[in-house]
Amino acid sequence: MTELLSPAGSREGAIAAVNVGADAIYIGGSFFGARAYAKNPEEAELISVIEYAHIHGSRVYLTVNTLLKSVELEHSLFDYLKPYYDNGLDAVIVQDLGVFSFIKEHFPGLHIHCSTQMTIADLSGAKLMTDAGASRVVLSRELSLEEIRKITKEGISVECFIHGALCYCYSGQCLMSSIFGGRSGNRGRCAQPCRLPYGYVGDKKYLLSPKDLCTVNILPQLIDAGIYSFKIEGRMKRAEYTAAVTSVYRKYMDLALSGEEYRVDPMDMQTLLDAGNRGGFTEGYYQHHNGPDMISTDRPDIETAGEEFFREYEKYYKGPEPKEKIRGSVTLKKGEPASVTVCFGGHTVSLQGQMVQAAENAPLTEERVRQQFIKTGDTPFEFEKLDIDMDGDVFMPVKAINELRRDALLKLRGDILSRYYPDDAKDIEPERTDRIRRKAGNNRTTFSALINDRELLEIILRQESLSRVYIDPPCLDRDLLKEVSDGIRSAGREAFFAMPYVFRGETAAAFEEMIDLLNGSFDGYLVRTIDELAFLRDRAKDRVLVGDYRLYSFNGKAADLLINAGIHELCAPIELNSHELKGNRGLYSEAVVYGHIPLMVSAQCVRKTVDGCTKGQTGCLYIKDRYNNDLPVRNVCEYCYNVIYNGLPLYLSDSMGELSGAGIRQFRLEFTNETPDEAERVFGSFTDQKKPEGEFTRGHFARGVE
Repeated sequence: MTELLSPAGSREGAIAAVNVGADAIYIGGSFFGARAYAKNPEEAELISVIEYAHIHGSRVYLTVNTLLKSVELEHSLFDYLKPYYDNGLDAVIVQDLGVFSFIKEHFPGLHIHCSTQMTIADLSGAKLMTDAGASRVVLSRELSLEEIRKITKEGISVECFIHGALCYCYSGQCLMSSIFGGRSGNRGRCAQPCRLPYGYVGDKKYLLSPKDLCTVNILPQLIDAGIYSFKIEGRMKRAEYTAAVTSVYRKYMDLALSGEEYRVDPMDMQTLLDAGNRGGFTEGYYQHHNGPDMISTDRPDIETAGEEFFREYEKYYKGPEPKEKIRGSVTLKKGEPASVTVCFGGHTVSLQGQMVQAAENAPLTEERVRQQFIKTGDTPFEFEKLDIDMDGDVFMPVKAINELRRDALLKLRGDILSRYYPDDAKDIEPERTDRIRRKAGNNRTTFSALINDRELLEIILRQESLSRVYIDPPCLDRDLLKEVSDGIRSAGREAFFAMPYVFRGETAAAFEEMIDLLNGSFDGYLVRTIDELAFLRDRAKDRVLVGDYRLYSFNGKAADLLINAGIHELCAPIELNSHELKGNRGLYSEAVVYGHIPLMVSAQCVRKTVDGCTKGQTGCLYIKDRYNNDLPVRNVCEYCYNVIYNGLPLYLSDSMGELSGAGIRQFRLEFTNETPDEAERVFGSFTDQKKPEGEFTRGHFARGVE
């Protein structure tokens, strides 16, 4: 069984998707969706969309796929979701673990789909979330068919993207829009900085702008991999785009499932191109890990065939509502109430009307009764079969016949919709309780340092206030792990291993082989993804698990879920400001106070796009943004991903008092491309709490994000 899932950025888009055959649509409401700038409908309009879809056999998923601040979760989410829940909303798509937990508690009948923003890229994370109550996992778009097959074989319901725009970055792992302009992709306000030109060598090109995804040629392979839901991207696009693209994929999903010869008509491929593309299409990551052929280096903007093309698809939302075929029977017997039974799918309703009288003059004819009953007007129904059983000399006012028909169709509509209503919709009340406050540990202020260059280790260990060292994966060869960790421990510091930014496939297999070595060498782990948490909580024995700021805990419920899942300490999210951190006092034991913040983590490789794969050449290269600022890019070839860093370091050496006031007791300095001398100067400025020198950024500490 499969599902074709289409985007709806407006009521018109929802109607168009349903009318051309989408099995389900996903749509945002007025809050908490990852497309804040779409024409998202207000409450009454969205309820009408849910009803429209259900009448015509489609499902509706609401996007609640942004990170929520504590005040939003505690005081807004319940009231926002309750009307949609009561009216039969089929599922919500969720990124925030706190939202996930909140919905499980307050809306137990509502299905939850883990958004691709959760960056679930491995079986371990998919299992963790389904065990926690997720109905479906929307996997990272970077996975191969073989990786997907490994997950679906375990019986996990999986949703994957099949068409539309691709992010350069692993979804949920992008901070570029946030850091550069305060518009957070994790809050639904991405400004798409990846579509801007960047320089590497020679002229600036669109090095970070992927072509649009198009998988119509490989749909049979995707179905064979066990994918359940096939998702078209495009809530920011117009309704005509949704209609055009959905109609093509409906045709070929049906063909792929029919067992007949599968061949894509060039005219249909042209329709997809005309609807919108960026320098052509790519089939994405399903059969390739990355590659320059996926990047539209010369044309980042969407090209379409224009208004004349789109006018052809206006009819799918501007025309009359499609009619569902129903069957009915009418009985008119003298001295008995008139009765009608109407059937649609598994729904049958029966109704009685006025008493049927004996005709005194002109009796009713079967033709007249039929004529009145088939006038279904603006209802979504029409009779494909209508049986009439009547005496030959009966009379009933035409008005009464019309009322009987109208009441029967209204009852049928209500019966169809009521099947979607949750049994417990009226019994749920929000808990207006204070957030759980976590004990932050002792009051001693200490520093931790994250390094990915072994040459920094000697300088770092000289710092008296240092309590912990995180070793980032590129720092050293596997055979040196024990030697380095012993050196850190012998200096009286904790040695922690920083897990990769992405944990999938071959990476997970490699860690399975080395987990005993890591457990024997390190005091704990810096955990960056849900997949890693799921992997380590059963294998890390008595090691300490620190949830990094990318394992998002914007609110107390998210923190609770992570702690209950095995995390021992949490690092404060980068996107919360000082006021919000104080509001979450007690949740976080650590905060990043210095470092070139990773803006993007990508399966793509800048070096490969420009020069070709260097087969293991690690280290930093630099790209230039439109203001000619250098952005460091690190190739992490061991795990085959790129990290693009901010050119300016976060620097909060004069904000230590405020952070302490927010309950932070450990301050992390992250070193990316600093020399030993530079690292020592940075440490000194924090020890003395001096104002930073040179160019730097305070990130979101003062401004936060919308």
